Amino acid sequence: MFRSILKYVPKKKILNSFILYSASPAPKVYSSKIQKRDKKRTKKKQQQPTETMARLWINCSDKREITNKYKLVSYNILAQDLLVEHLHLYIQIEQAYLRWEHRSQKLGKELLHINPDIICLQEMQCNHVKNFVAQIGGQRCLEYVFKKKTGTRTDGCAIIYDKSKFKLVQHLGLEYYNSGHNLLNRENIALIAKFDLKEEPGKSLIVATTHLLYNPKREDVRIAQVNVLLKALKQYSMKYENSPIILTGDFNFERHMKPFEIISTAAQHPPLKNSACGDSNEKKGLELIPLDFNLGSECASTFQNKWITVDHIFYSKQTKGNHLEILEICRLPTIKDCQMFGQIPNRFLGSDHYSLAFTFSVQ
Repeated sequence: MFRSILKYVPKKKILNSFILYSASPAPKVYSSKIQKRDKKRTKKKQQQPTETMARLWINCSDKREITNKYKLVSYNILAQDLLVEHLHLYIQIEQAYLRWEHRSQKLGKELLHINPDIICLQEMQCNHVKNFVAQIGGQRCLEYVFKKKTGTRTDGCAIIYDKSKFKLVQHLGLEYYNSGHNLLNRENIALIAKFDLKEEPGKSLIVATTHLLYNPKREDVRIAQVNVLLKALKQYSMKYENSPIILTGDFNFERHMKPFEIISTAAQHPPLKNSACGDSNEKKGLELIPLDFNLGSECASTFQNKWITVDHIFYSKQTKGNHLEILEICRLPTIKDCQMFGQIPNRFLGSDHYSLAFTFSVQ
């Protein structure tokens, strides 16, 4: 089990915290002798962290009497095939920490501790998904939907859910690839699912997750992909107009960039000249609000030449029907903590991204 620790934050804001990576009864403390020995063993390897990192759960709501709460995690778990393909990016990491057997164990322990009701995964490898879902299920009955990337890629997106709490009504695997289109010519995908809440008759929820193109120089491609995604979400929201939306993923853009602005201002964004990228009239009225996992600090979700945040979660601002009440947010680690913790994955963390997590209710 993970051991909880507390750090001081203003009263009424902290709910709990957890040590992100320590699976032992108590955090290990390295002696100076052990540290010297480790330095000799890893002359050219990056030194492993010797201090624990706390992920704080922060209260975002004043409501106290909420019967049904749900927890969602979004996580790029680093597909093993992609790791092997881009092994040069992880050359300073001990080889043992890059093996799927090690990484899946660490990922499983983290997710079992967080105990989410819905898990949105990016870079979930198709031949790993079944066993991984069984691994993180614990005593619960988990089911999933999965969409592989277009073409020969072996990874994709998965939405895993607790069958005792959610009934899958419909799901859509969305491909951004459009033959002959000069922007929509990549293998990235999205996955959208509509759920009914079993414990709350008449209430439902739309959950979507995606993994957009990485190439830092091709923001134009990401913009095109974003508009295809928003068009599909708008169609879902029109079909299930009383269902709030949660959109998660590894978007490969930061908050100050144009694609982020397009998503968070979809209802007001001007029409695009290329209709294949989606018409803003199709998106009119779809308002998505970004969750702030920084919570006043400079935080990061991954390392791309520097520590940055490219993983995000948005939720719909519902004008009619049910709406989401955000209850708690798990703050991302600060950049300082990331620098101290070192390159990931490592002996404690199974991915090269940090997870996003929050709890909510449907009102």
